[in-house]
Amino acid sequence: MFCQKVKTFYHWYKHHLSDYFSDIERGLWCSEKIELVDIETGFIDERPLYVFKSENVGQNMSIDDKFLGGDGFTILSNTDTGKIAMMVESVNSEGVHAAMEKFGDHLQKVKSISMDMSAVYSLVSDNLMPHATQVIDKYHVIKYVYDAVCNVRKKIRKNLASNLSKGKKKTAQDKQILSEIELLRRVRHAITQSPDKWSQKMK
Repeated sequence: MFCQKVKTFYHWYKHHLSDYFSDIERGLWCSEKIELVDIETGFIDERPLYVFKSENVGQNMSIDDKFLGGDGFTILSNTDTGKIAMMVESVNSEGVHAAMEKFGDHLQKVKSISMDMSAVYSLVSDNLMPHATQVIDKYHVIKYVYDAVCNVRKKIRKNLASNLSKGKKKTAQDKQILSEIELLRRVRHAITQSPDKWSQKMK
């Protein structure tokens, strides 16, 4: 099964597993749309909701952005069932708010919503689901901490390198500094794992 090509999976999902063709026949494919108005030009940009299923809204939801082919999409999904409730080609507050607003009272059942640290999603959630608890996804918290640790590691390496002698001959202090720089290089993978998962070399 897992040796199949991506195109094969795509074909089977589109033609046999999904409701794509039946939804088109019933006029349900992208039947919901939002209108975004450019304040400066007055141009109205109409965008379809590629997925809009209010029946998939539950107590625990998750909202995240995905970039497909260079275009930014916002996806709202049910954390408990894994089903997508909404997919819209927008990652700004105006577009996301306009799309989610169409759920109406269905959003009242949401008790918690998981998201990244985006101010856009937090603002939209405050406005449309003020009673729901906002939970920062643990992946983004871990990534934020990891990036901060990596920045500190790089800064220490840079400071150590600046203390190296300018000449070709290396002093005892230079050897000690180079040893510490090499150690910092080696731990870049170790700091992403808990100590109990370290190999003997990492220790």
